Amino acid sequence: MSWNFRVCTHMFSYKRAFVNNKKLAENEDERIFAIHSVYYDKEGVPNGTSKHPENLGGYTSIEDVKSVVDKLQEALKKPILDLDNFPNEWKDE
Repeated sequence: MSWNFRVCTHMFSYKRAFVNNKKLAENEDERIFAIHSVYYDKEGVPNGTSKHPENLGGYTSIEDVKSVVDKLQEALKKPILDLDNFPNEWKDE
């Protein structure tokens, strides 16, 4: 199995996220973007993602941070994955 970082997107539902807060639940759904780890099967087809977006905390050296930043920048060059229709690419309407 291989992996890399990819920009992913999905629609965020305030109504579902804030069931106990009627004021926030009134907000319109909106599209959000984040960088996730994406995992691939033997044929190179995405078959899973990290549950949470990536962050830059917890590294033990500046070299590690630089390496991760380089990999995150590579993610910006690849098509965006649509988590609402995974593993398909997102098409801006």
